[in-house]
Amino acid sequence: MPEDFQIYEDMANEGARYCRELEGWLETFSSGKKKRPDNEIHSKTRRLAWASKIVDLCRRAAEKRRSEAP
Repeated sequence: MPEDFQIYEDMANEGARYCRELEGWLETFSSGKKKRPDNEIHSKTRRLAWASKIVDLCRRAAEKRRSEAP
């Protein structure tokens, strides 16, 4: 059954895993013998920046919910 991600912390954790995957891809394929085309590297770098921002936003939302909880 697919995750429904109703909790910000769950979304942040999943996003963080995705960021680690992108960082690993960039580490492996952004230079050297296995270097991929620049447009692929740019795309992954942009995706990493986007995902990192989403993780930050979700973590802040989770913290706000915790602070507002009775």
